[in-house]
Amino acid sequence: METRKIQRTGGSTYIVSLPKKWILRNNLENGDPVAIEIDESSLRIWNPQAENGEKQIVLGINRNRKMFERLFTSAYIKGFDSVVIKNISMIDLETKDFIKNLTNRFIGIEVVNEKKDMIQINSIVGPGGISVKSALRRMITITATMLEDSIASLEKVDKNMCDDIIWRDNDVNRLNLFIIRRCHEILEGRINGEAEKREVPDILLFSRTVERIADHTKNIATNALSLDKSDRDVKKDLERAGDSVVRLYKDATNAFFKNDAEGANSTIDEARNMAEEIHSFSAHNVPIAYITESLRRCFSYVSDLGEIAVNHSINSLVEKD
Repeated sequence: METRKIQRTGGSTYIVSLPKKWILRNNLENGDPVAIEIDESSLRIWNPQAENGEKQIVLGINRNRKMFERLFTSAYIKGFDSVVIKNISMIDLETKDFIKNLTNRFIGIEVVNEKKDMIQINSIVGPGGISVKSALRRMITITATMLEDSIASLEKVDKNMCDDIIWRDNDVNRLNLFIIRRCHEILEGRINGEAEKREVPDILLFSRTVERIADHTKNIATNALSLDKSDRDVKKDLERAGDSVVRLYKDATNAFFKNDAEGANSTIDEARNMAEEIHSFSAHNVPIAYITESLRRCFSYVSDLGEIAVNHSINSLVEKD
């Protein structure tokens, strides 16, 4: 980092000189425009012409499949517009199926070009597409319905409902990855107007915590399939706890979007108390033990959502005070 002094010219104009190396690297000349983004105590200056270039990466497919999946996921969440997959020889049908199944795990990407030794996958969701907050709201709603259905499945086991809950978890995972990608694009200045940069850490933490709740909701539904009539009494306790999870989850997520620190604080205290209380539940068998633990973890994560909501609301509180 380097520092430069502010100079005053005229009556009310202040200027700061730009580094010559940066000017030359960006092929800028006297009179060329630069973009300036104002963010409270900082300024970001960049070459607007550079935004027109496509962000592309080339990945070789001749590597360990798990490693390739991780690299592809990283390219996606880092906001690359195009991923070109190449092989030293012809890409066989099995590999093509693997790549196409992989793309289905992500929102807003499609295979746009295909040759015998190359497959190109491009992003089809531009700045005017789904906003990061819209994606987060959708993710929250899906998880809420998953929670409600998983608790209902404790009373009356429904295999089709449980299978649907497990399937919906895939949608939550896809939305979580999309939100991470969108947040990277916001931080890089490639997308403006969706959220302030100071909100990005809270959005990422909130999204990740909701995704974890969805995972445990899936676990509840999976283990509900193994319950029998002898578990009737303990199931009632689990249902009551589950209803509390659903209510507190909705309270915490509403507090986040409403910047309601007091509501979030109440949620934190109640969720923590419930997480402690659920330890007293009797676990007659393995499915009951797994369901009890998942509910406990859900209460813990709902408490985390409340913490994030309080942190997110602090700027609005400062402005009011």
